[in-house]
Amino acid sequence: MNAVSANIENLLENIRNDIDVGHNLSELKIALGSLNTNQLTNVFANVQLAFIFDCLNSSVRKQVLTTCDILSLILSVKPITVVLSDYATSLVRALGHPVKEVKEMVIKELIRGVGENELISVLNSNILEVLVDCLCDEEISVATYAIEFFTKLGQTTDGLNVICQDSFVREITTKTKQSDVYKIRMYQVLVDISVKSSEGLSKIESSGFFIGMIDELKSSDTLAVMALILVITPLVPTVHGFDFLVRNDIVELVADQIVTSEHNPLASLIYPGFAKFFGHVGRAFPQRLVASYPQVLQTLFKSVDSNDVSISIVSLETIAFIAYSPPGKATLYKQDDQLMRHVMAKLHESITTLPTEWRVRALAALADIIHLSSEFVTSDITKVSLAWFNQLGPSAMQVIYEMARQPFPEIKAAAFHVLEEIAVHRWGQTKIANHPGLFEFLLDRSTETTLEGKQAKYDLIKTLYNSPTISSTFEEEQCARMSQYLEGGVINVQLGNHIAVEGAD
Repeated sequence: MNAVSANIENLLENIRNDIDVGHNLSELKIALGSLNTNQLTNVFANVQLAFIFDCLNSSVRKQVLTTCDILSLILSVKPITVVLSDYATSLVRALGHPVKEVKEMVIKELIRGVGENELISVLNSNILEVLVDCLCDEEISVATYAIEFFTKLGQTTDGLNVICQDSFVREITTKTKQSDVYKIRMYQVLVDISVKSSEGLSKIESSGFFIGMIDELKSSDTLAVMALILVITPLVPTVHGFDFLVRNDIVELVADQIVTSEHNPLASLIYPGFAKFFGHVGRAFPQRLVASYPQVLQTLFKSVDSNDVSISIVSLETIAFIAYSPPGKATLYKQDDQLMRHVMAKLHESITTLPTEWRVRALAALADIIHLSSEFVTSDITKVSLAWFNQLGPSAMQVIYEMARQPFPEIKAAAFHVLEEIAVHRWGQTKIANHPGLFEFLLDRSTETTLEGKQAKYDLIKTLYNSPTISSTFEEEQCARMSQYLEGGVINVQLGNHIAVEGAD
């Protein structure tokens, strides 16, 4: 270690004295790569890094990237409070560097500092202005880190105060007006902050941040509205977020859009986003969906018959998304029985007749519809899942069984997902146990040649074996075989007593 330390000290001295900087930086990067975290911490405990930051001031890209890698290694082992207090000026200067990797390195450190008082001290108007520039950067990777930073910053009390101060509101709204993409990024940050707490949403709303967004949602610019609907959808499942959307007439607006979408020439483009929005409404507040927006639910049921397969599948997925939870199941079960009966018939048709991409999505929707968490498997709600599954028709288990045996990975995985959801229910275990050939297939490891297939089969057996109702649906000998299967692990590697030697007789 002494020799390594001496070498590093020599390399640092050469760099400090501007001796063959590019070569010495490359050698330093190699040397640092051989150190563990403790060694790296000890070596740089008393080394000031300003001269290494200065190496970023080069027109040679390789030198800049090597310097960036070195700084990333060293800064990561230093307490973030030390980094922010000792190198604030260097970090701010580097944040404006034209090379994206340098900006990313700095923002990662700032993200690490969220929640520390030292960060709030660093965040003066100059650095905030540069960070807004990063949010509006043409490099998506830089913008993504900036989004993460502002989001995490706004989820702290002091950080939220910084973001909501008048000067920052003016700065970010002015710069993001230059592009719809930039505005979407800003709204994504604001929504992500607002999702976390009602206090955050209230402060952001009071600051006037959402005025422009609400106006755009009510505009005739269809593409802008579509993009914003996707951004605000995460607000829907939260009570405070949904109340905000209702209070500003956004939910009613989306309801009108989805109900009249069949007359819109852009229906296939706009319908999925609107449907997803109300899917979240239905999962979080199913009774509210039925009571306040019955026309939306009617549209979803009607749209499963759309001639546009994308609209049909999205409608099935949305209904399934609502049905995923017990309250959602109970709400849909109380509707006209013919509605869900028709949905299940349409699912069966989609699973058996459509091209692979749509089949996979239809199978995923079926898995959602019959899904039930383990704590509910003994409740009456499991009867709802059974009733809907039986509406697929008498061939349903055979269809799923055959798909699980297909060589196509996407179909196979989707079919195993459905079987695993079936396996949670006592009625599902009975169907698996009684269906000809299915149980033997599940215990036959030779049918799966990929790790994904082996994992899917293992997970299914594990779900069956861990079920509280297994003893009443499977014979003792079958339970023992499942136990043995699980003991073998996912891959079931059998270790022999001899080691094979290449070339041996």
